[in-house]
Amino acid sequence: MLTLWIQIVLLIVIESAMGCNTYAKDKSEI
Repeated sequence: MLTLWIQIVLLIVIESAMGCNTYAKDKSEI
């Protein structure tokens, strides 16, 4: 059950990190 929480947290962190990277990329292109 603990591993399930870890997977959820990692998924959220990775998605948020990708979102920030894509946002920064779009921001720099403009």
